[in-house]
Parts: sequence; structure tokens; C-alpha cells
Amino acid sequence: MAYTFLTYKLQSSAHQQVTAANNQNALARQQLQNSFFLPIVVLALTKDTRLAVENIGFGPAVNIRDIVISGHDTNLLLYHAAYLRSGQMEPVGAYEGHDVAASAAHKTIDNKDLEGELKRLFPEVSDWPGKHVCVAYSDANNEWHRTRQSIWFSRAPELSGMAGLVLRFESIENVGKDESACRKE
Repeated sequence: MAYTFLTYKLQSSAHQQVTAANNQNALARQQLQNSFFLPIVVLALTKDTRLAVENIGFGPAVNIRDIVISGHDTNLLLYHAAYLRSGQMEPVGAYEGHDVAASAAHKTIDNKDLEGELKRLFPEVSDWPGKHVCVAYSDANNEWHRTRQSIWFSRAPELSGMAGLVLRFESIENVGKDESACRKE
């Protein structure tokens, strides 16, 4: 009888160890999938100092929302591709407008005028800590993320024009399935 009881205890213990190991492996796979293929979309500057969006993460970024920088009485809309593969950078176009949804009422901003327009529309970009910017996008699993940055122009005399734009990374957050990730403040 003692032998049967010990065999049962040994089998039960082995089963618990196998179950725990399987759960741990499943968790490790999920963590690897969620972090290894995580996209990270940020504002950046191209080599010729054009404002761009770039995916610096390891996974594709999909459903990337146009970036809206809101001011007191107007908005700056930065438009770009809705999909960026890992490592891809794409220059943005810029529009000024009061109503983000009414694209017909937007005024196109030429890239050579972007520095002046940023400073005119958002005086806080003239110095640190600058203007906060949020970029919303989803990964291949339709999990939504947001990247927060601050932008301002350096006062260093050797950094003039768009070459003086400072883009400080602040955070990346997983916001689940919420498509309005940047409207949550």
C-alpha cells in the first residue's frame, strides 16, 4: 500500500512539474512574440534634414495614424504611410488646419517652410522642453501602442534650420486595442 501511495505522489509531482514547465514555456513564447516583434514608431530626421517617421522596432507597424500636433487655435497634420516595416523611414508631408477631418480646408506646408511654421504655430518648440507629440500605431497582432516624444529647436548656432530640431524620445506604451491611443491624456 505504501508503494502505491508513493508512486501516486511521484506521478502527481511529475505531472505538476510538467504543467508548470509548459506554462512557463507558453509565457516565454508570448513574451518573445510581444517584445521581439514590437514596432516602435518615432519622428526622425532624414539625412537631408526632412522630418520623417521611422520604425526603429523589430516588427512591422500597421494602421499608423497621421500625427496631429494640436495648438491653441490650429493643428499641424503630418501625413505618411499607414504601414512601416522594421527599419523603414518615410518623410512626412505637413498640413495646417483647424479641423483634422476636413482635409479640403488644410493648407499645405512646404518642407523648406516647416521650421518657420512649427515655430509660428507652436512657440514652445523654440526652446526646451518643447512640444509633446504622440504617435499611435498597432503591431501585427492588432495591439495598439503609442510613442511619446518632445520636439524643440536647439539654440546651438551651428545647428540651424531643421538640422537643429531636437527629437527626444519619452516613452512607448502598449494601450491594448484602443485606436484612439493618443487622445487618452
